[in-house]
Amino acid sequence: MNKDSRAIVKKILIILIVSLVVLFLLFPRKYSYLDGGTVAYGSFGVGMIYMVEDRHRIYSEGDISYYETGTVIYIFRTEVYNNAHVDYSHPYGGRASEEEIKQAQEAIEAAMNKEN
Repeated sequence: MNKDSRAIVKKILIILIVSLVVLFLLFPRKYSYLDGGTVAYGSFGVGMIYMVEDRHRIYSEGDISYYETGTVIYIFRTEVYNNAHVDYSHPYGGRASEEEIKQAQEAIEAAMNKEN
């Protein structure tokens, strides 16, 4: 092998190695949470590059429970899309009265408005 062919082989090997590393870092991994059924798909390192969450969370506060559902997308740990919302009509919400659910909704909305 002459000097030029060695340089070409070396460049090809470098490109191949870099491509494999990038594919490894971007290949999605599945993360399942025990919070009611949330599933997340993210890159290497628990979503350091990207993560997509399909949220299905059950929250309980006293006798009231509610269900959060939706999709959240993170890129470099920064939230870029969020359509998650609370569903008060899920089957677990029957433990509280209509009035208690209404009070909980108002409290949650007030807390969300306070954050913004």
